[in-house]
Amino acid sequence: MKKELIESLLADKWYIQAGNLTPLYLITAAISGFGMKRELMWNYSAFLFDSTKESGRLYYRVSDLESMHVKFFKAFEADPDYFSKWKKTYERSLQPVHAFYKELDATDLSSFGDNELLKRVHTGIDSVTAAIGVAHMIEPVAIPRDEHLKKELAAFVSDAGELQEAFVLLTSPDGESFAQRATNSLRRIAILPEKEQGKAVDAYMREYSWMWMSCAGRLPMSCEDIYAEMRSIGASKGVSDGASKCEAFVKDHALPEILLRKFEALRFITHWQDERKRNIMIAVEYLERLLEELSRRTSIGVADLRYALKDDFDASLPQKKAELTARREGSLYIATEDENVILTGNAYTEAMKVLRGELKEEKVIRGMGASLGKATGKVKVCMTLDAIKKVEEGDILVSSMTRPEYFAAMKKAAAFVTDEGGITCHAAIVARELGKPCVIGTKHATRVLKDGDMVEVDAKRGIVTLLEKADGGKRMRETQKRSGG
Repeated sequence: MKKELIESLLADKWYIQAGNLTPLYLITAAISGFGMKRELMWNYSAFLFDSTKESGRLYYRVSDLESMHVKFFKAFEADPDYFSKWKKTYERSLQPVHAFYKELDATDLSSFGDNELLKRVHTGIDSVTAAIGVAHMIEPVAIPRDEHLKKELAAFVSDAGELQEAFVLLTSPDGESFAQRATNSLRRIAILPEKEQGKAVDAYMREYSWMWMSCAGRLPMSCEDIYAEMRSIGASKGVSDGASKCEAFVKDHALPEILLRKFEALRFITHWQDERKRNIMIAVEYLERLLEELSRRTSIGVADLRYALKDDFDASLPQKKAELTARREGSLYIATEDENVILTGNAYTEAMKVLRGELKEEKVIRGMGASLGKATGKVKVCMTLDAIKKVEEGDILVSSMTRPEYFAAMKKAAAFVTDEGGITCHAAIVARELGKPCVIGTKHATRVLKDGDMVEVDAKRGIVTLLEKADGGKRMRETQKRSGG
């Protein structure tokens, strides 16, 4: 890849998804965005992904999101069934993937020869790509849509607080997410006679095993953990009156049909996104099984194997051990339709300086309220699987984005704050399910805030106020000194 192209990409504008992410899963998933062109006519032009020891960030090119957003919604306005038709296409495309899973379930992986195992790894990688497939249209549909729809809604609602509340009501999905279904399953198990609970818990763990996966590995989970979770969830909050409030708002403000259809499309996309998350985690679970067997044969740790890409999985893999270890220490993957490049060492360090830019100290961080309410608590910044464990009751969970593996911590937290995400993101959905304040899209909360900082989260105003620093203001004084203040 030419130096000029790399420099141009690094200087571009990017939308970031971050968390417990490794390149084997994120780049594998991202490349489905290049293949979209075969069916949808439009596709992404480039992706970036940086990662250090299971903490990673996937970069979407803002110009890609905006241009495809316009095209997809023009197609939707011409055909109201546009998105539902592509969802059916997506579901059909997964049939061969499910057949592959059945084969693995019925086979002892140790019985495969080395070449056969590598072929299955390739198929497993393709399964992760297929789990995204044409559903990669979700990002350009949903991410820019929040701001566009909010501006359209503002023509009918002048008060900022009422606008935010109305936006949350109109974008809240109907029906259960997979997290709600799992929680309700535990509630049903909890009321069974004690002698019947053991079998029910075993069945629950088989059905929801994929929920303890992440794109950085498995999350340990035992029967004891399930029982503890079951005891912690409490009774159902009952049926929300959100639907009736939404209906009343629409009637009082005489919202036009075309605007209501756009909100309906966003809710549909939210459901599809939830289904896609499940499919991705199932694909990760099967590929992890293959990586564990491959690790046993090659003596390369599974953690390092997650820093390989598809082309690395061949007979020369054992000779790449040192390179994979170097990638895990810090690497930037630059992917275009035509080629990929991986930067490590000094090249990685210099590239990240350009990508991350300078950070200014802020006492008020602004984003968008995704679930209304207000909460005060101590910050816990969560960027890795290990970091999730430090969240305690009443903390403010701060992350680039949340994913299914954050759910246990989210139940403890008083509120959520994220760098990225739209109204259909995981943090927004879970926040509404749990009835907790949530501010999304702050861009840099994870860099400004530190563990132990005391903050107030005001989701109705979409702001996070730093009340007291954990280090007594030392960070601010150092920032002022560096800037000459």
